[in-house]
Amino acid sequence: MFEVYVNTILQQSYKAEGTFIPGPKFSNGDQAFDACLVERGSLIVFEHKSSTIRADSKYGGNVEKLKEQLHLKFIDGDDEGAKGVAQLNKSLIRFLKGQTIENISCKDIHTIYPTLICLDNTVSVPYMGRYCTEQFQKMFPRKQFRKTVTPVFTLNISDVENLLGYLDNFKLSDILESFYFENRSMLTSISSSKVPLLKGKTEGRNVIREGFDEFAKEMVRELFPNEADC
Repeated sequence: MFEVYVNTILQQSYKAEGTFIPGPKFSNGDQAFDACLVERGSLIVFEHKSSTIRADSKYGGNVEKLKEQLHLKFIDGDDEGAKGVAQLNKSLIRFLKGQTIENISCKDIHTIYPTLICLDNTVSVPYMGRYCTEQFQKMFPRKQFRKTVTPVFTLNISDVENLLGYLDNFKLSDILESFYFENRSMLTSISSSKVPLLKGKTEGRNVIREGFDEFAKEMVRELFPNEADC
C-alpha cells in the first residue's frame, strides 16, 4: 500500500520534463525498482520502504541493536531478499551491465540518482542519509562502470509530500542536484528550505494539502452542519 501511495502522489504531481514509471520491470519481467523517473539523460530510481524501526531500538540506547534494525529494514534485508540500499545496488548493477528497464538502456543515461523513500521518520535524523550513502558505496562496484551514480538520497514520506508542489515546474534531478550542491555532507534531510533552487519560488498544486483540505471540509459538514452552512 505504501508503494502504491508514493507512486500515486508522484504520478499525480509530476508535470516537469520527464516520464514517471511506477513498478518498472527488466526485459525478463523481474521488477527493477518500485519506480523510476527518466529526465532526458538522468534516471532517478526509487525504493519505497514502509518498514519501521522498533521503538526499543530507537530509544533503548543500544547502538548495536539500532544498527541491526537499520541494516535489516533499510540497508541489507534478510534471508527473504535484499531491501533498501541493497535492492538499489542489485538492480543498478543489472541495469549498468546492459539489461534494459522498460526499453530504457544504460547507453541513454549519463547520471543515475538512487533514492530511498521511507515511511519511518528515523531516516531524517542527522547522519542517516550519510550512513545510507556510505553503505551503498561499500556495496556498489563503482570502478566497473563509467556512468555517474550519485550518493543515495534518503527521504521520508513528509519530505516527498512537501516537495510535491514544485514538481509541476522543476525536474526532480535538478532539485536533488541543488540540495546536494549545498549539502555535500548529507547530514540533514532534504526539504524545500534546504534546496537553493526552490528558495523564493512559488509552490504549485499540492495534492496532499488539497486532499486534507477537502477532508477537513467534509468533517465540518458532517459534524457541524450549522457551521458548514455559514
